[in-house]
Amino acid sequence: MKSLLRGVALSGSILLATGGYGLTASAQVAPGDNIPTVEEALDNPDVDDITDQPDQLITWVCKSGDKTVAVEVKELQNWQETVDPDQTWQCEQNIPVVDPGDSTFSCETNATMGLITVFWLEGEGGKAEMTSWMNNLANNQNMVCTHGQTNPFWE
Repeated sequence: MKSLLRGVALSGSILLATGGYGLTASAQVAPGDNIPTVEEALDNPDVDDITDQPDQLITWVCKSGDKTVAVEVKELQNWQETVDPDQTWQCEQNIPVVDPGDSTFSCETNATMGLITVFWLEGEGGKAEMTSWMNNLANNQNMVCTHGQTNPFWE
C-alpha cells in the first residue's frame, strides 16, 4: 500500500513539476532525474497550451447578462462576427471548469475558422441560442456541426 501511495504522490509531483503535462509511457523518472521547469515545458512545441502558434485553439469565457459560455476557437473575432454581430457577449481568455453534463456543440471546416467548440456553462435559453449558433455557422461558414445526442439537453 505504501508503494502505491508513493507512486501516486510521485505521479502528482511529476504533473506539478511538468506544468500538468505528465509524461509519455516511454519516459521513466527516477530520483535525481532532471524534471523540466514550467518554462522548459512551455518551450516544448508539442504542448497543447501554447497560444503563439497560428493553429492553436484558445479558450474564451463569454458572458451576456446571466448567461455564460466557453468558446474554444482559433480566432474569437470570426466567431463573434458570425454568431454575435451585435457583440452582446463580452469575452475574455480563460479556461473554465466544464462539467461532463454541460451542453456542448462543435463545428468544423477546413477554412480559416477551423474547429470551434462551445460549452453552455450557465443561464437560461441555452438550447435555442446554441441551436441558432449551430445553424448560423453551418449556413454562413459552411461548417459541419455536431452535438451530444445522448445529452438530455438536446432532447
